[in-house]
Amino acid sequence: MSAPTSSKSRFAAWLDQLNPYDPDRLERDGVRPIRLEEAQSKRVLTRIALVSFVLFMGWALFAPLDAGVSVSGTVVVMGNRKAVQHPAGGVVTELRVREGDVVAQGDVLLKVNPLTTEANLSGVEMDYINALATESRLQAEREGTGGIRWLPELQAYGSDPRVEEAKGLQTKLFQSRRSEYGDQQRIYQEQLLGLQAQLRELHNVLSFRKEQLGVLNEEASSNRELANQGFIPRSKANEVERTRSEMLSSLSNVTSEIAKVQSSMASTRLQLTQHQASYRKDADTQLAEVQKNRKTGKGKIDALQFDLSLAEIKAPVGGAVVGLKVNTVGGVIQSGQVLMEIVPREGRLIVEAQVPPQSIDKVHAGLPADMRFSAFNLNTTPVIPGKVILVGADKIPGTNPQQGDYYLAQVESTTEGVKLLGDKVVQPGMPVEVIVKTGERSFFSYLIKPLSDRFARSFKD
Repeated sequence: MSAPTSSKSRFAAWLDQLNPYDPDRLERDGVRPIRLEEAQSKRVLTRIALVSFVLFMGWALFAPLDAGVSVSGTVVVMGNRKAVQHPAGGVVTELRVREGDVVAQGDVLLKVNPLTTEANLSGVEMDYINALATESRLQAEREGTGGIRWLPELQAYGSDPRVEEAKGLQTKLFQSRRSEYGDQQRIYQEQLLGLQAQLRELHNVLSFRKEQLGVLNEEASSNRELANQGFIPRSKANEVERTRSEMLSSLSNVTSEIAKVQSSMASTRLQLTQHQASYRKDADTQLAEVQKNRKTGKGKIDALQFDLSLAEIKAPVGGAVVGLKVNTVGGVIQSGQVLMEIVPREGRLIVEAQVPPQSIDKVHAGLPADMRFSAFNLNTTPVIPGKVILVGADKIPGTNPQQGDYYLAQVESTTEGVKLLGDKVVQPGMPVEVIVKTGERSFFSYLIKPLSDRFARSFKD
């Protein structure tokens, strides 16, 4: 037994000679080594590992992580495309934009020839101004005022010489017609005054003749008695009777003249009244016709002004010009032709996403979503928040066998999300990665779900 032991000692001694860090050797060389408690170090490491494992399992079991469905999508529109059209058509006189230009709302895109519209508008406006001035004059004639009160619509034309010309013409006509009317009225008034004077004279004659008749009646009665008594000749009594009969006849004539004068006065008054009524009726008839024409003229002016405003085709919204169909000055555009489209630069971003059928039960309208634009630098492009606004009711067949069926969903960005893009230009058709947030799950559930799904399938026939 001693031989093997000695051989082992010699081997250990040989190994110690090869170890430059042997404690005994170091002590002989004057170096004092530091001895570590190997068991204590192992215990510390074990405790650290155990605590770390417990903390990791606690986080994996209880820390909430966003659960979501990842789908691919494309940008379909940024706002709504606005088609630019011209309702009447015409010849292009100026073209101010090119394909891809960015314009602001109200910017002039192109101009068409407005000469025909301007000429028509000038003529219709002249008719309208004349109608307004004529209406003002007719209202003054109907009301019998001493002057014309001009309609406020004329003030909208300011110091337009056409307005001054129309006012001057109607003022002269008003004065002429009023003078003619006044002259005729004065004629009737003078006729009435003459008839009234004649009537007074006849009444005076009638009174005088009645007094004479009274005297003759007394004289005839006295002469009749004297003649019967023989004091005077019968011829003298008969002469008084003849004079009395003549007076009665004259009295009858005067009464008849009075009746005629009174009839003439009534006729003149009627003519006076009829002239006044005819003057006002004529003004009313003309006024109704003028007012009708004025309304028609106003409608024509509005239509022509609208057409004239279309001589400058302006951008309905701010955005980028796409699909430009007009490229030549002098070219003819047709009525209703789509000249170009403008893709708005502001508003919410709409993305159409394709949801796989196995995930459709988790996706519904109202869920929040995150959008990542793979066409941009992912290091500088933030995640854009959005919301699911629409989920299709039925699946859509894929365009190729590799794509498979899918449900169409629309995801809308928030206003703040669009602002996060900054000056990055988003074009329709750009690819987008969309993660629809469906809730919260723990990390541990992510780890065991594949295993639990496999177990669930394995225990089914």
